[in-house]
Amino acid sequence: MKKYWIALLITILMVFFSYIFSYGQENEDILKEMTKSSVSIFSLGSEGLGRCSGVLIDSKYGLNTILTAKHCIDTYEETYVDGKQVNLVMASKNDDLAILLVNGNFTNKQPAKIAKALNYEEPIYIVGYPDKNIYLDVGTLYLRTNDWEFLNLYAKPGCSGGGVFNSKNELVGILWGGLSMEDTAIIEPLSDIKQFLKEIKLYTKWMNL
Repeated sequence: MKKYWIALLITILMVFFSYIFSYGQENEDILKEMTKSSVSIFSLGSEGLGRCSGVLIDSKYGLNTILTAKHCIDTYEETYVDGKQVNLVMASKNDDLAILLVNGNFTNKQPAKIAKALNYEEPIYIVGYPDKNIYLDVGTLYLRTNDWEFLNLYAKPGCSGGGVFNSKNELVGILWGGLSMEDTAIIEPLSDIKQFLKEIKLYTKWMNL
């Protein structure tokens, strides 16, 4: 009988650690894909150094289009995306969104695809650069208002403006910020992103909707 319980315990531990390893590996693989379109934004201004994140959404002929949060950007600042200086900033009038245009080639980067919708209960990932290292957390959508969507995950400072992705590596939002005491991330929804891209006439260049 004692051998039976020992064998059962070993089996349970093997299943448990196998699950933990596979879950960690799955997240690592997802992060690797999302990193391809995620960028770090660094700014120098009157208020000191700033750090945010962004998403590459278009790259043609050496001109890169970065989507981020408007509150991350001040037109009077020097702003850099992955070490390359920003040439032009276009900000939304109504939402916390901005486009940065950057010359040059980004190594191992590719534009993100945009999703058709964000659904409740599907796994949602935020990706950003709170420091030199990339950060990933996963949660789900739990509240939708007219202006914002709320996810049950933790967003570190510096991840603002970063991409929010589904498990297909499709962009479903842009991170506005978070409520650390509640482990809540607040994002700009797809509807605002699509409207903003329509306004600046970039939407139909890389979307088939």
